[in-house]
Amino acid sequence: AFIYVLALFFTVMLRVPDHRRPGSRVHITHAGSDFIEGLRFAWKTPGVFGILVIAVVYHAFGVNYLQIFGSIYAIKVMDIGPTGLGWLISMSGVGGIVGALSLATVSPSRRRGLIIMSVMVSFSVVLILYATGAYIGSVPMLYSMAVLLGLHQSWILPLMHATLLS
Repeated sequence: AFIYVLALFFTVMLRVPDHRRPGSRVHITHAGSDFIEGLRFAWKTPGVFGILVIAVVYHAFGVNYLQIFGSIYAIKVMDIGPTGLGWLISMSGVGGIVGALSLATVSPSRRRGLIIMSVMVSFSVVLILYATGAYIGSVPMLYSMAVLLGLHQSWILPLMHATLLS
């Protein structure tokens, strides 16, 4: 706690220069008005709005499978303990590495929207199979689905970012 107090103290002591440049009309505004302006822009731009909706759905329903519910599955449902949870997270990491390398190899530059939707549908199916593995008590199925979920996760966000930047 002491280190956080020190960090807070030194952050407050920082002297941040004015962000206005001579001759520029651009200036820093309040976060709330910037947020509203961003939502207006997203609403008017169908591609950005679509990616925003997909991102909200993905973060609301897809990301929680391991970060939040992983320990519950490992300890309460599957009874594999902390070591099993470590293996489960590791399997997701292996899938993430394989997915990142495969995405870098393929590097799709066309039809990204269709690829994102296909990956999201596939991710949903694999997530259902992951839950089924916990329901029937199959640890190997749980681990293999964790690999596939990690693979899917490593595709979704980079594709969304690349689509927004193009």
